[in-house]
Amino acid sequence: MIRNISCELLDKKELITDILLKFEDNAITKGHYVVIKDKLNKYSENIDREYSTSFHTLYDNFTQQLLIGLIMTIPVTHYHKNINLKQIIDEQSYKFINFYKKNIQSFSNDSYF
Repeated sequence: MIRNISCELLDKKELITDILLKFEDNAITKGHYVVIKDKLNKYSENIDREYSTSFHTLYDNFTQQLLIGLIMTIPVTHYHKNINLKQIIDEQSYKFINFYKKNIQSFSNDSYF
């Protein structure tokens, strides 16, 4: 089961803000990790083109724990006084967790795993 473990502001420049969202999944097989890693690379194309995203993943074979770092680059023009960064972070965390869960659930239908 995936969960959001932290969020931190990496850099806030005049025109962009970089935010790191960290997630973990404590019950994922190596086969699932290989597939989900490929799907993460296509996340921006499929889910949200509003922000630039990149992923860093780390999988521990022994504990079957997956750590995911999602870095979002948000142009300052995408938020204003009525929408703060916390709201954007909450929305993007929710979108990512739903995307991840849907992809993990699709594995149960795949006989390869």
